[in-house]
Amino acid sequence: MIVVMEAGAQREFIEAIVRKIQEAGLSAHLSEGVERTVIGVVGDDRTKEILRQSLEASPGVEKVLTILQPFK
Repeated sequence: MIVVMEAGAQREFIEAIVRKIQEAGLSAHLSEGVERTVIGVVGDDRTKEILRQSLEASPGVEKVLTILQPFK
């Protein structure tokens, strides 16, 4: 799963998303670009799906993308 933050998202919003992901027992991989920050979420697919709605409703989140095939 990939969480795309809004352009110019506040640092506190990004940190809150990373915290939510880690509290759910998943790993967060932060990639900070010039315009946007993207957070890769790694872990159990069932847990990610449960967390998805909460992430989508969080401040600073533009969208949450599900990866349908395993990425290697």
